[in-house]
Amino acid sequence: MSWALLHAAVEHQRGGRLAEAQKLYERVLRSEPKNADALHLLGLVLIERGTTERGFQLLRRAVAYAPRSVEALNNLAVELARAGRVEEALGWFEKALALAPDRPGARPNYASALSDRGIALQAEGRTAEALASFDAAVATAPEHADAHYNRGNTLHLLGRFAEAVAAFECAISLRPGYLAALHNRGISLHALDRPGEALASYDTALAAGSEDPALLVNRAAALLALGRMAEARACCEEALAMRPDDPDALFNLGNALRGSRRNEPALEAYDRALALRPEFPNARDNRGITLLELGRYPEAAEVFAGLIADHPAQPYVRGRLLHARLFTCDWRDTPALSRDVQDRIAAGERVEVPFMALAHVADAALQRRCAEIYVADKLRISPGPAEPSG
Repeated sequence: MSWALLHAAVEHQRGGRLAEAQKLYERVLRSEPKNADALHLLGLVLIERGTTERGFQLLRRAVAYAPRSVEALNNLAVELARAGRVEEALGWFEKALALAPDRPGARPNYASALSDRGIALQAEGRTAEALASFDAAVATAPEHADAHYNRGNTLHLLGRFAEAVAAFECAISLRPGYLAALHNRGISLHALDRPGEALASYDTALAAGSEDPALLVNRAAALLALGRMAEARACCEEALAMRPDDPDALFNLGNALRGSRRNEPALEAYDRALALRPEFPNARDNRGITLLELGRYPEAAEVFAGLIADHPAQPYVRGRLLHARLFTCDWRDTPALSRDVQDRIAAGERVEVPFMALAHVADAALQRRCAEIYVADKLRISPGPAEPSG
């Protein structure tokens, strides 16, 4: 009798007739309250119908009565993970894996939970712990493309760009046409100062069907790095047609226009970006540079002074402020500003462009140190220890 009811309930469940399945499972349990199969399957029905906590209670009872039921253990873990209760899910996945390590789906499901835990840890800023979780995920299921992708994102955040590229490439090899991995591989390649390869990765994503305006913005950045200003501008305009209020697209549009010596339209693009995101240090900086190039030195000095006040670590801005003041013959604080710039050069800070340093730095060793810092920054190499100035 119970077997026939259970079989009928399973058929209803498979057919999506969940209310009918629930009634039959409940009939079985009235006569056999410890029937693990009925508890297990009714728990899944209740979760699917939205009675989540009651469903979890029944699944736990099922595994209590049938502790070696790999299917029940695995389904409890899967449903907990779907509900965002990743830590609980991991424990049940581990029990299922211990009983049947080679069961189809067991390792990918466990890896998914480890990957989900990594995402949650990353959202909390616990980056090292997130990476450990992603490492465990790819070790558990090397074929898990999403785990490789998530691992790549965390490696990028840690500044380990070459490893991030390798992780994204694993994801892409497992899932050709993985748009997000193609996009983020491009971002990591650009961070390695390999804009040509970054551009190729973006183009592959576009050919695979990506319609993400953020990808177009990053593609424009790669084109800018390659000196292809007209193409960069067109790319930004395409992104803005899709998302008109994108400050990053406007910023890169400004850069493309400025790179084409169209400073007035560039200034307008930076102004539009800053209207959308007032605290955008690079846009403020490039706006100041554009004002310098337009000969609007007092306005440029005001921009740089405000930027130093709000973002004191912004590279090279102190040197730019000094030169804006020198161009206007404003001597009020230029000696103190020059001393500050020179002290920061001696300390190894990115504070001055070498050619401009010649206008106020008389010490040859400091001039050389300034050049070393600048070249190291642009070529991404270590400038080495500071030499004593004499």
